[in-house]
Amino acid sequence: MAARAATRSSRRVAQKRQAQAAPDTSDSDPCLAAHSDGMPSDTSASEDAFSEPEDAPPARKKARPRAAGAAGAAGPADAGQNALYSALAQPDVAVADLALEWMDAFEPGGDTDTAAALAALVNLVFALAQPDVAVADLALEWMDAFEPGGDTDTAAALAALVDLVLCACGCTHAVQPHDMLNEDSAGATVAELGALFGRQQRHEYPFVAAGSGGRRLRHNMQEFVCSVVAGAHEKGVLYRAAGGEPAQTWGAPMMNLVVAWLLALSGSAVRALRFVATTLVLQMQTRLCELAASITVAAQKQQRQLAGAQRRGGRGHGARLAVLGEAVATAVRQKNTVAEHLADIFQHVFVHRYRDVCPHVRAECVRALALWMVQYEEMFMRAEYLRYVGWLLSDPADRVRLEAVRLLARLLRFVNGKREAMSLGFRQFAERFKDQLVRMVWKEPRAKPRVLLVDVLAELFRLGFLDDRDVHDVGLFAFHLAQLEGTAHADPRAKAAACLFLAAVCHDHARAAAEPFAFFLAAHGCRVLDDDDCALAVPQCLAYKALAALMAAAHARFQTVACPRQRKPMFVLASLLFREIYALPAFRGLWEGLVKYTLCDFSALAFTHRQTGAAADADTAAALIAKIDVSARAEKHVFMSFIAAAVIHILAQQPANKTGSSSKLDDFNSALPALAAHILPLEAYLRVGMDLYVVFMGIWNSLLVAVPTSIARLYSTVSSVSDYNAVHDRVLHYYFDMTGPDAALQEAFDTYFSLVLKNFDASSGDLAPRTDRLLNANVKLQIEDLLHSLATEGVDALFLDDPLEDTNDSAENSALPLEHKVVLNRLLRSTPIIQKFSQIARVMNINRYVAEPTFGTSNVLLDVLQVKLVSKFDFLALIRMWPTNCAALATQLSDSWKCVLEFVLLSLSWKLEDLTYASNDNSAHLIDINLFLEDFNGLLISIGDLCVTVGAAARELNETTTDSNAKMRSLVQSLVVLEHNFACHYIDMLVSFRTFYEKFRDGAHFKNFLSFFDNPSGVGALVKGEVPQVVQESLKGVFLIHEARLALLKDITLDRQNNEDVNYEDYVYIDEEPLCLHIEIVFVGSYRCIF
Repeated sequence: MAARAATRSSRRVAQKRQAQAAPDTSDSDPCLAAHSDGMPSDTSASEDAFSEPEDAPPARKKARPRAAGAAGAAGPADAGQNALYSALAQPDVAVADLALEWMDAFEPGGDTDTAAALAALVNLVFALAQPDVAVADLALEWMDAFEPGGDTDTAAALAALVDLVLCACGCTHAVQPHDMLNEDSAGATVAELGALFGRQQRHEYPFVAAGSGGRRLRHNMQEFVCSVVAGAHEKGVLYRAAGGEPAQTWGAPMMNLVVAWLLALSGSAVRALRFVATTLVLQMQTRLCELAASITVAAQKQQRQLAGAQRRGGRGHGARLAVLGEAVATAVRQKNTVAEHLADIFQHVFVHRYRDVCPHVRAECVRALALWMVQYEEMFMRAEYLRYVGWLLSDPADRVRLEAVRLLARLLRFVNGKREAMSLGFRQFAERFKDQLVRMVWKEPRAKPRVLLVDVLAELFRLGFLDDRDVHDVGLFAFHLAQLEGTAHADPRAKAAACLFLAAVCHDHARAAAEPFAFFLAAHGCRVLDDDDCALAVPQCLAYKALAALMAAAHARFQTVACPRQRKPMFVLASLLFREIYALPAFRGLWEGLVKYTLCDFSALAFTHRQTGAAADADTAAALIAKIDVSARAEKHVFMSFIAAAVIHILAQQPANKTGSSSKLDDFNSALPALAAHILPLEAYLRVGMDLYVVFMGIWNSLLVAVPTSIARLYSTVSSVSDYNAVHDRVLHYYFDMTGPDAALQEAFDTYFSLVLKNFDASSGDLAPRTDRLLNANVKLQIEDLLHSLATEGVDALFLDDPLEDTNDSAENSALPLEHKVVLNRLLRSTPIIQKFSQIARVMNINRYVAEPTFGTSNVLLDVLQVKLVSKFDFLALIRMWPTNCAALATQLSDSWKCVLEFVLLSLSWKLEDLTYASNDNSAHLIDINLFLEDFNGLLISIGDLCVTVGAAARELNETTTDSNAKMRSLVQSLVVLEHNFACHYIDMLVSFRTFYEKFRDGAHFKNFLSFFDNPSGVGALVKGEVPQVVQESLKGVFLIHEARLALLKDITLDRQNNEDVNYEDYVYIDEEPLCLHIEIVFVGSYRCIF
């Protein structure tokens, strides 16, 4: 003993030196700062952080009264404790020797060493944050102090427990053991400790320290309090002895003291102290829930045994009945005791801390509540406790909301696994908060909670709590996420979760739709659906049909809330969503069956008996066919979007890396030949409307983009080149025949022409032997035929002599001369042709077809355009004599002239590019500029004149129109926009000519170059700066109108000069676009101000 004491003395000296040299560690979490919040123990300041729900219960004060005066003052912690902690905090500490040294205090020799050792126990637990620490044994040793034998050890053990919490917070003060036995003074003692802690100069926070040591400390402290509960149960000190004096509580004095002090610490005004104590109390509550559940199971078992023994009766069973009766009574007493502690802790800790000002404390409450509800559902899976989950869903802190949603998702999975035993309280909770959950999906700003919320809604749907409107709301949210694809607000994880929800819904609907036909399908089959290996079975058809109906309904609602200019086409949105769904096992690999199902002739389907071959009942078969029929146009649109998404999924799999039956069906090399065989039937199926044909163009373009060098070769090997050429022929014929395409179809043809026309300038001899190019000689000939046909039709439209019909029966119809109506009709009739030329001209040179005579005639489209339309149009005459009709045609006129101006500019650009290329070879001197650019002399001058007249018409109409005349004010706005388009294209043409002139002004390259630009009545004068004064004034007016618009937007007052006496603000129109409803409401933050 003497040698051990000497060794112990030298070791303590070293430990003290290490403690003095220990560095100051800062808090790892500033949100859990150790300083006081300046708030009372009931945390009333938390109500300032966010408002309390209206139906939340009032915070009740602690049942135990506080002492009138403060208890004894708390003093500094024992130096030996700090030295012991400092020594044990070292990485090479001899833990076993220190443990033996600590246990020496329990040898006979007095209570002082024992009390000191118990007081040092907190630092021992704190220091032994090692992976192999025996926390349960330490807890049992700590509990030995509460065995009968005196109050000194009990007080020291309680002091050690309080010091454990204080040391974990970094507090350098300790409590005195004599203060521990009076639980009524706990609140006052904790308040005094908080005041001392707030004046402390340096703070450490080991409980939340970063690194493995801090995590182990926190885990071991929580395990310590759990071990105390478990040990108290095993030793029986958790319960009051049976047959004793009547008491107000079921609990034993030891547990009442521990709970009382931990409750007092959890109500401290010091945030760090409150957090640590609350975490430990919640962990103790969790262990009590586990204990209550095990006691309940044991009590039920013993009750069954007692009931069985009582039924059997007979001699010799009296002793057994007595034993079983005593066991049942003990289990009931234990259950009541645990229930009392659970209710006490919930009312005095959770009810206050779930609305604590610190979000970390609130998050701990949420995590604990989740465990309680799962472990002891008999008590906590009731409406009075579930309502706290609903309130915490509206917490303003992101981490608390995330924990609340996680809690709810866990509860729903737990309930879904035992839905037959679902409690009434949970049903009431789900009905009450489901609408809030649907709204939260839209308003949640964080990605993780949003994904979990969709999962929660999926579980609620499986449990039967969501109706059709709720399902459509989630579908609407899925379309909104698809709309955000490719933007900064895109959320692929939430979109994937929403698609999983839609897939679950469609499978549920399919099961419900197939259930009435279960016996019929078991006995009957359909040759078309059963004999083909790739065909879909009836349940799969019903699943696709349900998914299509769901998407159609959701998109119908999406159209009512999304801005038209911001909204993507329906097939694009549905395709983006189905790409996620197609990757699911239930849908993967079924693309060919989906194609055959979509193209199926449902009127030819017939069901027969599988064994006898007899025809099935006609009414039942007809009802089933009606269930799977997709003849409706809206359904066709959605199904084709599904096919497009499946094609993109297959093309994205190149090369295939997976094996298995489903992956083989989606393998690029296996699927491509089958897909090529379905292209022509799909094209024929989708020609019925532009909304469907745009989906086909998306599929065809996807193939051309993904496999540009193999698609033509594929047709030459597995099918026929004639089939490949036939697809292009049908596409080009459709392009020629279509009128008024929407933006989506125009964009699809833009992509098509950009792919096919890349090698158009190559000679036919170079294209003929090649089978690995998209453009072969046959396709090139088809495109040339298309362009010649367009030129011929355009010339015919410009030679029309039929007048435009009047839009109303007003007297002004006879005021406008007939020749003006003829010119108007020519403009509107030629616009679709000119628009198609402009679209193709963005990719290839069209001057061979528009600047040269067409087949069989000497007419040139550009020349006819100038003579028959541009030079004859008079805006002033239209506005003066035909204003009402002009107002009705304002949009068409504006779009038509914009198309004509773009066409002329593109043609000029290709002309000048040809001249620039020709300047690099010996052919430039053979080109006569007068002939080559002859058409643009008149066109550019006429466009300048039209720019002047449209501006004059706008100003004249503005002077004679009152503000109350909305139709005429709208016409003025259209004319101002049209003047801007004329001015911009006019300037672009002048700049193009001027650039060309400056590059070749020496005149040595082209024939008659100088004579063309020296002509005072042609383009040359304009290029050299001799722009007519009226044109200059018109261009300046356009600039001043835009200047006034910018000043209005920036709220700036302009100072006009004397020569700028026109009030240009009259021509400024600020479009007030209606914002998308869901762009406004999504990601808006706190729910407290919304729900």
